[in-house]
Amino acid sequence: MRQGFSIVPFKISDEHGLSEAVGLAKFSSAGIVLEFEKEFLGMMKAGGVREVRIPIGDILDIQFGKGFLGLFGSIIVRFKNLSAMEGLPTKKGRLKLKVARSDRAAAIEVVESIRTIFSRQQQELPSPSVGQLYGDEGKTSDISKTNQL
Repeated sequence: MRQGFSIVPFKISDEHGLSEAVGLAKFSSAGIVLEFEKEFLGMMKAGGVREVRIPIGDILDIQFGKGFLGLFGSIIVRFKNLSAMEGLPTKKGRLKLKVARSDRAAAIEVVESIRTIFSRQQQELPSPSVGQLYGDEGKTSDISKTNQL
């Protein structure tokens, strides 16, 4: 990412094909900012421009998907919690940003950049022990003694 963030134009179609969100996704090491407008039947704009900020910590996974016949690619974002999806036009718990063929290289670049950030974060975190994850083993054995019938 050159200047601290990269911009990729996108579209998100609804399930019925009656409306779509059209906008810009700004990717940085801090997360993703989506600016978009909803359009009905490709003509009428509804609700004005909306902005949604997605912190990098709320993103579980990001990947680039190849579209049908290379016409569209897509950036697919999965989230760690449901509250991160609030206000977003998501399908099946994922945010799928359609990207035009002319923006494919930029989309692949930002996905790889975000994935690199994730891998660096994983390397920096120490591996927790089982005791740290589930508490003291002594407490576990005491609980098993109290569950007798």
